[in-house]
Amino acid sequence: MKYKDKINQLISEGSQAEFLEWLQSQPEMEQVEIMRELKQLTLEFSKKMNFNIREDVPLMEQYDKKMDAYEDGILDLRLADDMMARVNEVMDNHIRKMAKANNGVREHIIYCIVNDEPNAPQMKILAQKMIALEKKENFHEPEKWKGLPEI
Repeated sequence: MKYKDKINQLISEGSQAEFLEWLQSQPEMEQVEIMRELKQLTLEFSKKMNFNIREDVPLMEQYDKKMDAYEDGILDLRLADDMMARVNEVMDNHIRKMAKANNGVREHIIYCIVNDEPNAPQMKILAQKMIALEKKENFHEPEKWKGLPEI
C-alpha cells in the first residue's frame, strides 16, 4: 500500500481535519486510491480487534460503490475535457481554413469590384454583407478590405 504509513500517521497523530486537508491536496485519482487504502486499513484494524465492521457499519457495504462512482465521475470529467479540447482543436482548424478561404473570396470580390466586372454590383452587396458580418462577430479588420473602393 502506497499511502499506508501516511494514513496511519495522520490517523494516530493528526486530526480528521488534517487528514481531510492532506487528502484534498492530492490529485483526484490519488484521492480514490487513498480512500481505498483507508478502507483496507480499517478492515485490517477491525479484524485485529475482532470487530466485524462490514456487519456493524452499514455504510461499509456501499463504500466500494461510492468510490467506484467517484472514480467514474473523475474519469468522465477527464474524458469530457479531452473531448472538448479535441472539438476546440477541430473548430480552430476549420476557422483557419475558413479564414484562408475567406481571404481568397475577399480578394476575388475586391478584384471584381475594382475591375468593374459584370458581377460587380452583386459583389458590392456581398462585400457589404461580409463586412457587416465581420463587424457583428468582432473580427472585422479594415486593412483586409483596403483595396476596395468606398461602397
